[in-house]
Amino acid sequence: MQTIIGWDTDKIRSQVRLVEEEVVKKRAEEVTKAKTAREREWRRILQRHHEYVKEHRILDGLPRLEDLTGSYIVRCDKITEEYAPGKVMTLDIAKPRNSTGTEAAFHFGIVEGTMLLAISEDSLEMLRQDVELDSDEDASQDSDNIWMRTQGNPGSQKRKGMGVRLGPGSAKRKLGATPNANRIYLQWAGRETGEGEIELDTDNKNTGYLDFEESRVSANAVFSYPAMFGRDVQFSIFKVADQPSKVPEPWSHFSEKQYDYESAARW
Repeated sequence: MQTIIGWDTDKIRSQVRLVEEEVVKKRAEEVTKAKTAREREWRRILQRHHEYVKEHRILDGLPRLEDLTGSYIVRCDKITEEYAPGKVMTLDIAKPRNSTGTEAAFHFGIVEGTMLLAISEDSLEMLRQDVELDSDEDASQDSDNIWMRTQGNPGSQKRKGMGVRLGPGSAKRKLGATPNANRIYLQWAGRETGEGEIELDTDNKNTGYLDFEESRVSANAVFSYPAMFGRDVQFSIFKVADQPSKVPEPWSHFSEKQYDYESAARW
C-alpha cells in the first residue's frame, strides 16, 4: 500500500494514475509469467502423448468403444488456471461394458470419480440405469436373494424390462441437428478432492461429450459441473497408453444414499 501526500490536487491525481498503471502492469506481467510456466509444464506432460503417437497405428472408420480403451492425460484450462495449478489430470477408459457403453476413472484436479461413456444419448441413459440397478442390487443383496428364491434371476428380468427413458436432466437432440459420428456422450459422478464430499447429481445434469479425432488418440470435449462452473466446461484428452492405469469406482460410491451415509458419519 502506498500513500501520496501533497498540496497540488492535479499532481496527486497524476501520481495516483502512475501508481495504478504500475500495479496493472505488474499484475499483467505476473499473469503472463504464470501462463508461460503452465504452457512449459503442459508441453512436458504432453511429451508422453507424442511418444505414444509415434508407435500408434492410425485407425480407419468411425470410433469404436474398444478403440478408446486406455489411459489419457487431460487439459482443462478452467480448472488449471483457477484451482489446480501444477496437477496432472487424467482419464482412464476401461474395456467396454457392452456394445454401446463403458466406464472410465477420471481425476480432474478438484474433482474425481467415475464417468459413463456411450455412443448415443439414449445408450448413455440406458447405461446409467444399468449401473444404478447394479448399485441397488449390491445395496439390497438380501432382498434380492429372497426375490430370486421366488421369482428366479431378478437382474435379467429387470434389465429386459428397461426401456429408453430420458431423465429430467438429459439433453435431447434437437430436431434437424446433424449428429457427430465421432462423438461419445458422457455422464460423471464423483467427489471433490479437498474435503472428499460427493457431488450429488439428482437431476442428471453432470453430462457432456467427447469429440474424438479420426486417429482416436485425442478428443476435444465439454462437461457440465453445475455446482462449480455451470455448463460446457471445455477440456481435451490425449492418449498415452492402450491400457488404463486406474479402475473406475462403482457408481454406487457416489449415490445419494452414500452421500447421506458419509454426511451422517462425518458428524
